[in-house]
Parts: sequence; C-alpha cells; structure tokens
Amino acid sequence: MKNCPICETSSADFLYNAKDFDNGIATFRLLRCCRCGLVRTNPHVPDNLLSRYYTNSYYGNRKNKFHPWLEYLTRTGARNRAKYLLHFLNDSAENNFRVLDIGCGRGVLLDELAKRNCDCHGLERHDFPVPVHHHGNSYHLGNLSNQLLPTNSFNLVVIWHVLEHLPEPKKTLQQAVGLMKTGAVLALATPNFASRQARWFGANWFHLDIPRHFWHFTPENLITICSEFELELLEQSDRSFEQNIFGFLQSALNRFFPGKPNRLYKLMHSSAQQQKWKLFLWLPIAGLVFPLALFEYLLTSKTNKGATIIQYWKKC
Repeated sequence: MKNCPICETSSADFLYNAKDFDNGIATFRLLRCCRCGLVRTNPHVPDNLLSRYYTNSYYGNRKNKFHPWLEYLTRTGARNRAKYLLHFLNDSAENNFRVLDIGCGRGVLLDELAKRNCDCHGLERHDFPVPVHHHGNSYHLGNLSNQLLPTNSFNLVVIWHVLEHLPEPKKTLQQAVGLMKTGAVLALATPNFASRQARWFGANWFHLDIPRHFWHFTPENLITICSEFELELLEQSDRSFEQNIFGFLQSALNRFFPGKPNRLYKLMHSSAQQQKWKLFLWLPIAGLVFPLALFEYLLTSKTNKGATIIQYWKKC
C-alpha cells in the first residue's frame, strides 16, 4: 500500500469495497488516511497493467468520442472553459500565452485555446495514440519529470480531472508549479469525495472511476497540497453542470440497476453506434431521474457539497 501523498502516512481505515468502472468484476478497497483523510484506491494497478484501462474507446478518436449531439455539448463546454481560463490572464502584458494541459486527452481544450493564439502543449500517457491531425498542438508522452520543458515558461497549466489518475499527485503539482511563470495560473478539477453524491451512492458513485482513479480528493485535501507551493487560491467552486448532473444520473442508474455498471455512459460513446437502440431504451429512464439530479445540483450549489472540485491558483 502506497503512503499518503499529502502526509506520508501509511495507516488508513477501510471504508468499503467497490467494483471496477468498466466491467464491475474486479474488487478494490477504498481506504481513508488516518491523519489527513485522503481516500485512496487499494491496491493501485501497476503502470505496466494500466494500459488495459486506457484503451482507444476510453480516449475516443480525434473526430469524436461521443454521439454527435453529446460531442457538440462536449466541445461547447471546452470552448466556454477556454474563455474562462484566459480571463484570469487578462491583466498580463503578454499576448501569446503558453499553455500546458496535463492529461490533455484528444486535445479538445487545446484546440479551443489554440484558436485564441495560445502556444499549446499537451501531456499524456506513454502509450497514448497521438492524433495524426493535432492542429499544431505539441504532444508530450510519459511522465512530466521526463519532459524537456523549460522552467518558468508557462502562463497557464491545466490539470482537469487528471490529478486523481496520477500515482504521485503532489510531485506532479510541484513540477507543474516549477514550469509556471510568476503570475501564471494553475487550473485544477477533480471529483469531490466530500460531496453528497459520494456519500449517498457510495460504491455506485459514477465518479469513483476505479481503478483509474488512485486518489479521491476533498477541497481541503487540494488546499493542503497546493498551499505548500508558491500559490494563491483565486477561486473555488463545486459547480459543474455536466459533471454533477450526469454523475447523479449514472450513479442512480447504477443503484437501481445493479450488475454491469455505467451502461448509459458507455452507450453514449461513438464506438457504441451499433447499439443505438439500447441507448434509446435507457434515455426515458434517465429522463425520470433527471428532475432529482437537477434538484440535487441546485441543493448542493447552496451547501457547497457539489460533486466536482474546481480550483484556480496563481503563482506568486
């Protein structure tokens, strides 16, 4: 069992067992650190076996990952996120911002930032299939520590729903901060294990994503880590409409229809086009759950217990 990356403690309390995200067959334990409360997946799948959980269907191809209507929403969300990220840099005297997206996937966010004259760099796993048409974005494969990237050179570093996938998240954050210029912005997002969704759904919670997620953070966990570096918290939120709403929908379906997990999510992938008729069977059921998901989103927005942690930090 790995030591806690926040406080280096090895002792942890057992919370519950959960099945793997893709097939619902392999069983993993969730353990909470006895000192700082960070939750971990146990055991961690070793790196030489992780590739089976990061297949082409997980990433999607360059053109699309989801059905066309959902792909449109995904790209619209990336466009809005790019605009919001750059507004933090409005006071900068520079015009062409240098951006590093750690865990960039197929580069949907990078594409939107590139349209806004950013010099875009993306980092992915060593076995990631780099798109042939990458729109001028630079892709780097492997660990961040192995990249020949100049220190103090980036205006914006994005780690969006990626930190929980990394075996050494604190080390990655430290290295990322070292690549940032003074005044640069770090954008973080992870699922929120302190959310009501995580508490209500337990092992059925969609955002556990076991075993790809090694760590399950709370806002306090991230603040504890980032406060050790030269960072100032600019903004924090737990509101992500698409992540929180769909997280509730799929988690509820996992609870009501046990067995093979996350079936609606998988049917939304473009690779499931031949099973489109199954998707249309699930959509009316999801429609019945949607009002509850919307109510939960509005409720948790008032109580700061939403299913997503979003933080923006500035390097001092």
